[in-house]
Amino acid sequence: MTVDLYLPAPTVHATGNYSRMPMEVSGPGDHVGSPDFPTIEIPTVEAPDGSRLPLPVPFVCGLEVFGPAAAVTAVCLGDSITAGGWPEGAQELLAPRLEVVMLNAGIAGNRLRSDPGAPIASFGPSGVSRFEHDVLSLAGVSDVVIALGTNDLGLPGADAPLADLPSAQQMIDAYQRLSDRAAEAGLEVTIATITPFLGSEGHDDSREGIRSAVNDWIRTAAPHCVDFDAALRDAQNPQQLDEAYDSGDHLHPNGAGTDRLAHTMAAHLARRHGSAIG
Repeated sequence: MTVDLYLPAPTVHATGNYSRMPMEVSGPGDHVGSPDFPTIEIPTVEAPDGSRLPLPVPFVCGLEVFGPAAAVTAVCLGDSITAGGWPEGAQELLAPRLEVVMLNAGIAGNRLRSDPGAPIASFGPSGVSRFEHDVLSLAGVSDVVIALGTNDLGLPGADAPLADLPSAQQMIDAYQRLSDRAAEAGLEVTIATITPFLGSEGHDDSREGIRSAVNDWIRTAAPHCVDFDAALRDAQNPQQLDEAYDSGDHLHPNGAGTDRLAHTMAAHLARRHGSAIG
């Protein structure tokens, strides 16, 4: 299926995910339906490790079709780490052994609890605010993976008011609220631990303490836990990313780190469903 969009006037950028589908951008003019689409080079942004990423793609966030139900259809509610592609990687790893659909609902800058102010509107409504639209309203969903929390700790005092910084209990209450709403809808709930970010903007000892307390709760009290923290942390200093998985900003995983998260998620689902991955 091909989707054409024509924007006749300057359009405010919306929330978006990095494109995992073929996308073309034209020069000026209405070229909807044109067999000879006049493409131009798609703008990209440079990642800290020097690689290039396509700009987030707004407006089209999904496509629902009729078809046989998969064994697992999981919405991955996350931030830029999720938007970076571990859901797609997990699906590829599981495909030969388990029929699974991983829906990437990652938005760069997204938070668990707090909606953004106008200057950072593109970071999107919080996970709590968008849960109904982005998870519960979708057909055929069996699971939700909540991979939010890093920006709740890192943004306050920088791109967001310092008053937005939550306590550990406030974050736990938000996770519990979403878990309860998902359970009422008959969904299985997995919560991902918050990955290390020592050395990045916004890190300090108090925020590290909140992260540690929240991760302890996730490991012991979440319906299901996928331990992204353990997957990426440095063995000698668990407050920071392993150098092999660090994109260079000490916050976002590089390609190897994203692959590591994909394998961790795939192994988690495989154990739950009696499958195996290589």
